[in-house]
Amino acid sequence: MGRFFFFFLLLLSMLAAQPGNSAAEMQPVPKLRAGLPPFEVMASILNGNKQVADALKADADLTELKTPYLTWLTDADARLEERLILSTPGKPLYTVRNLGNQLSVSPGSVDFGVLHLHTPILLITGSTDSLAIRMFKEGYTEMDTSIRKDLDHLHLPLVEPPPAEKNGAQPDPAEQLLRTAEANVDYQVEQAVQRYQDRVKSGRLVVVGGIVDLADLYGRGPGRLIIINVNNERNDDKIKRLRLMTKLDGAIINSQIGRSRPPQKKGGKK
Repeated sequence: MGRFFFFFLLLLSMLAAQPGNSAAEMQPVPKLRAGLPPFEVMASILNGNKQVADALKADADLTELKTPYLTWLTDADARLEERLILSTPGKPLYTVRNLGNQLSVSPGSVDFGVLHLHTPILLITGSTDSLAIRMFKEGYTEMDTSIRKDLDHLHLPLVEPPPAEKNGAQPDPAEQLLRTAEANVDYQVEQAVQRYQDRVKSGRLVVVGGIVDLADLYGRGPGRLIIINVNNERNDDKIKRLRLMTKLDGAIINSQIGRSRPPQKKGGKK
């Protein structure tokens, strides 16, 4: 009896080691490599601050509260630097960041910029390589509860598949990610126009949606801010003719307004 039981356990262990077993297929979730050592980061912070503070005039008044040029709602992605949006010194930018540039995740922070700081523009931007949307599309059940809670809100703007998916086509993954990012920006702009409708109707606020093209999927150069939506207007030609754009020259209008893209060549490359 003991020998039979031994061989039975041996057989079970051999079956468990087979490639088809679900336990054998489990793989650890890949992680990004560790960043710089904390002491090195701390030195960069304080050395950088020292240089900036030393350059200030002795009578500089940093307590003066100025109305920011705009409220910028964007993704919690370090690649989306403020200099890509507003790089002119002395022109403050009020920034709100969260996973997926979602209004519903940070309503109080956005309200503060729009209703209390009285910014004339609420700019909502996604990107052509959004990590948040990629996590949402590929599955995020292994993430921490707090991260899952934020990403859950993306079910509303992304519940409808992009047109190419509806028709059964298989678009390039990068193109599909871009279409999804555009759909999310459109949804967030729609929600913002509704939330701040009194200010929008009176002309005191313009809600602008855009995509920061990190991957150059629009074919106009990496890092370009592409405006795709203004107060729920999504038509490229109509956006270009808005009074909001009257001070822009033709080159900027053609290169940074409108979601139209050049056709994809074979292999998914432009």
